[in-house]
Amino acid sequence: MLFVQDHPDGSCHEIASLASSGYRVDTAFNLSASYEALIRHPGAHDILLVRSKGLGPLDETLKYLSALRKALPEIVVILLCDELLLDKCGLEELEIADVQLRDPTPPTILCCAVSIAKVNNKFWRERQTAYARSAV
Repeated sequence: MLFVQDHPDGSCHEIASLASSGYRVDTAFNLSASYEALIRHPGAHDILLVRSKGLGPLDETLKYLSALRKALPEIVVILLCDELLLDKCGLEELEIADVQLRDPTPPTILCCAVSIAKVNNKFWRERQTAYARSAV
């Protein structure tokens, strides 16, 4: 798992909780560093956890996530955001992230969200494949 946040000390409880659930958690401190890590080391991270606070304008973070999903659809994406952008899980929202959570999120909920995000990612990829086939 790759955790993107703007500073190294802001998420010790999340990292500890995820690690105790069996996840290896690496960190990146900006979006470009996370993209570089994902591209240069394919397969090293299958989950991207993004804390939007402090990463810059939210619209830029959302553009980044949308582009990342197109380039690397197999990466499971979880977005932590101060305010929920997605009130319900609809198909449009899956383009941005597999799960969005309000920040802060209790670590126990974060661990459950990882499982849900994996299912949502599989659904999103199947939908993209079906859409591509129907366009041909």
